Parts: sequence; C-alpha cells; structure tokens
Amino acid sequence: MVTYHAKAGSEAALASVIARQWAWAIKLKLVLETPHTLVRGNEQGKTYFVEFSLGETPIFLTPLRQPYKTLGRK
Repeated sequence: MVTYHAKAGSEAALASVIARQWAWAIKLKLVLETPHTLVRGNEQGKTYFVEFSLGETPIFLTPLRQPYKTLGRK
C-alpha cells in the first residue's frame, strides 16, 4: 500500500505520474498486474491517492524514479 499526497492544483499531474509508474513497474515485471487498485480521496480539502498492489519486489526502485522528475522530484 502506498499513499500519495497531491499539492493543490497538481492532482492530474500526480495521477498521470502514478499511471506511468504503474506501467513501468509492469513492464519491468516488478509487480503483478492484478490485483491493483488506485483510490482517490479528499480530506480537509487536500487530495490524496492510495494504491494497493502485490509486488514481485518493492515498487520504489531506482528505475521507477524517472516519472517523479516530471514533477520536479529527485
């Protein structure tokens, strides 16, 4: 389970990064394609995403960090 907190105004960009990260993880065979669920919520006016999946290995590996550079993350 992974929780992402979106900055105001960047919700769509974050959703896009999460989708690309998932596609990369499948391509690299780091996760099982199913089950996978992405839930979007709002708490006190702040948007968050919670992702549930089963992985072959931990999802946050160096090859998957590339999508975050799109949002200015390292």
